[in-house]
Amino acid sequence: MRPLQAASPAATTLLLWTFWLGASATRYSEDQCDWAGSGLTQQPDSKSVQQVYFRCVEGTLEWKYPRGALRIVLEHGTSGRNFKGCVQADRTFSGANVYLEENESLKLIIQDGESADSLERLRCFSSKEGRTALYVEAAAHLSGAEAVVRRVVTLKYELQLITHRHFGEDDFEECRPCNDTELMTAFCSSDFVVKARIKSVTNNADTKESTLELSASQVLRQKENIFVENHHGHHHGMVRTPLKCGVQQGEGQFLITGSIHFGKARLGCAPRFKEFKKLAEYATRTGRNMCNMEEVIRGNDDL
Repeated sequence: MRPLQAASPAATTLLLWTFWLGASATRYSEDQCDWAGSGLTQQPDSKSVQQVYFRCVEGTLEWKYPRGALRIVLEHGTSGRNFKGCVQADRTFSGANVYLEENESLKLIIQDGESADSLERLRCFSSKEGRTALYVEAAAHLSGAEAVVRRVVTLKYELQLITHRHFGEDDFEECRPCNDTELMTAFCSSDFVVKARIKSVTNNADTKESTLELSASQVLRQKENIFVENHHGHHHGMVRTPLKCGVQQGEGQFLITGSIHFGKARLGCAPRFKEFKKLAEYATRTGRNMCNMEEVIRGNDDL
């Protein structure tokens, strides 16, 4: 495997120059959720840039035998509203570098030659004026016989309108404890809500994530089958969170909430169950609850 090297300022400037030169010979794709194409339709030394437009909340791009470059424009439907987004490369991603267009420059976010574990890491970003663009350029070292070796660039993307805390926020937002309003919002609207103990925490430096192994005594909601019942009557599941947050195994029961991205559960708010129960009781008593919290109020702290 080639050693990874960060793009130099000169290389970034060259890429921008290449992009604008290629724009005059650009081909366009129609709005869609998914896109598949092949570089074999272009000349081996092609510098053209093909525009790809996505206006869905999620989708996949597959580019075989990459040549030239793609400029991927992401919008959240036709709302024009700002959003948070993430892309994830397939573990077999090969043959191109991916850049985020940011403040009239290019920021390298995925580099050809990364390890399979590193490729699984989410790369997240925020839109500007309701739009974000990614620039995918075929790796410069692919020439001669290397250019016809089967290489596939596969990217998945997900977009969410900015309403409250999301995956991919900045360090402070992603790791700080939730306030009372965020706790109630998470309970009422998360993709999954369980009452669980943390059995173990495993850290992965390549993906920059921690994986929490959970044993849930109660599944209050789950949109996908993340938590599976075992022969003891409890539910077992795995939830991921950024490594930088420094999550550690804690004693007792937690109310675990979160969202599902790219088929994997990601941690949202996670208060101790007994503390959230007090909040649910107070909110219900004062009429400030956002949804029915009776299941929590009736819950036993120790089960």
